[in-house]
Amino acid sequence: EQTVFHNLGIAPNPANEQVVVEAQGETISSLQFVNAEGGVVMTQSVDNERTVTIGVAQFPVGVYFLLVSTDRA
Repeated sequence: EQTVFHNLGIAPNPANEQVVVEAQGETISSLQFVNAEGGVVMTQSVDNERTVTIGVAQFPVGVYFLLVSTDRA
């Protein structure tokens, strides 16, 4: 089952150095970056934080999708 949340902020977009992910009313439990080909670039567990900063400078230039798991889904 997939749940869509409208209270998730990701900035900046596009990003060169870092991405800040902020969940309002939720806590983040994990993040996963997936490249345009569907390959997992990075997975990070988080200790139920509302705001997480992730360094992305090491990622090759490209398009990435961010999968966010929260305390609710």
